[in-house]
Amino acid sequence: MKTEPLLQIKADVLAHPRQFQMLSLFSPSLDDLSTNAGGCGTAACICGWYWHRKLQSQELVYTERKVEHTGNVMKIAVAELQLPNDSLFHIDHWPSPFESAYENAIAQQNFPEAARIVGQVIDDYIATNGWQ
Repeated sequence: MKTEPLLQIKADVLAHPRQFQMLSLFSPSLDDLSTNAGGCGTAACICGWYWHRKLQSQELVYTERKVEHTGNVMKIAVAELQLPNDSLFHIDHWPSPFESAYENAIAQQNFPEAARIVGQVIDDYIATNGWQ
């Protein structure tokens, strides 16, 4: 498992908590700031942030346009990151305490807390070799 890109995604999510969501690869965001790594009015999931870093786009919206014709982006990300499975990319595959805590934080629109939980999810996924 390539852990460095996962830790970079964690840092991105913590730096841009309002531009993280697990609903789809990319989606409209509540963040309307005009910052480079994010802030483009688009949010991404863990896999979306991987592609954003991989393609080195300035803003997430540009990554979305480049990725939409790439094919099975999760399968490609799993192979390139050498992950044992794609569970990290599916909230319903996360260990129950993380899933519940994330969903509660999102329901309360507590985006910094949701980002903190995602950081824990990534750390735990790495530490357990993909929850195996």
